[in-house]
Amino acid sequence: SSTSNTSKKNTLSEKEYEAIKAFGHANAARFQELDLSFDEATAFLDGVKDALILKKPLDNAQLMAHQEVLKTFFTKKQEKMNEKSMQEAGPNKIAGTQFITEYKKQPNVKTTPSGLAYEIINPGNGKSPTEKSTITVHYHGTLIDQKTVFDSSMDRHAKAVASSTDKKIDYKSTALNAPLSNMIKGWLEGLPLIQEGGKIKLVIPSDLAYGDRKMGEIIAPGSTLIFTIELLEVTNPI
Repeated sequence: SSTSNTSKKNTLSEKEYEAIKAFGHANAARFQELDLSFDEATAFLDGVKDALILKKPLDNAQLMAHQEVLKTFFTKKQEKMNEKSMQEAGPNKIAGTQFITEYKKQPNVKTTPSGLAYEIINPGNGKSPTEKSTITVHYHGTLIDQKTVFDSSMDRHAKAVASSTDKKIDYKSTALNAPLSNMIKGWLEGLPLIQEGGKIKLVIPSDLAYGDRKMGEIIAPGSTLIFTIELLEVTNPI
């Protein structure tokens, strides 16, 4: 009944209630892409209640009994999600293609057979990376509106410097250090075009980036991405 709900709620201060509710929201948000119907969400919440409030045990055998139904459920959900992603990707791919068509008219912009557009700002003068290299880079990534930043180690470095007491933080210490083979195809193809100390701008079509997948809150399916990358160091396997 509503009274019992209210009395239970009242054991918490309003701040505690709102904080725990926000924690629940944050944890449940990852299930949003399943696009549960009201009835599906209700069944899911009943399971949460069984676990958290009634503390009912659920052993592996009980869960396995539902395996076939769950498999069908998730397959259908995945098909729906793929369909939605493909529908969303279409217009973004067209916009990306149009952007690259215009961008490559600029002087100093070149393209590769795969569709990657690039501009070498500074060729550098050290080693060039290969697929087996570990790279140390600073980068700034935006969408094709050139304003929406989805990730930027350069911005993070600037913030770290601004909040430090002596305003001095080693540039390499805030850089990304990772195997080049872990990166998207556009980086794999673009970074070997420069050497250590070099800087390059890459305009990466979706099929060399994240394809029809949504990545985080900002990168929609089918997005063309722009990266400005400084290659600070290349380490090759011995």
